[in-house]
Amino acid sequence: MSYLDSLENNLKALENQAERDPAEVRRKQEARANERAAAVAAEPFVKQLREGEFTRSLLGHCATLGYGLRLKVRPLWLGNVLRLEARDKQLDLEPSADGIHLVFREAGEVIGREPLDDRLDAAEPLAKRWLGIA
Repeated sequence: MSYLDSLENNLKALENQAERDPAEVRRKQEARANERAAAVAAEPFVKQLREGEFTRSLLGHCATLGYGLRLKVRPLWLGNVLRLEARDKQLDLEPSADGIHLVFREAGEVIGREPLDDRLDAAEPLAKRWLGIA
């Protein structure tokens, strides 16, 4: 048996041992249960984000304002997160158990986080602020 075969067998044995470890199995089950509970708690906000009038209004305002700036605003769904992209700016609308949160990014760096004010009249000021229109 060569050295590499022996090494491979030892690594497989360690992986199998880790998979059978009751503490590790319990930790993974708890992590999956917590993820599932968070997803269930966030479900009303996910539905609000996907089907709500605020989202349609925000997308409309961003498209109209972006057109005036000769800027294409691209909406993109990443799982349950709605990301709006315009050049190097990004705005993420992230649903969670305690509401929808805004994450502002420039060049991939997070520059701000805040809860969403989802009143219908707040969509245009949010679009203006994100696109940098005074």
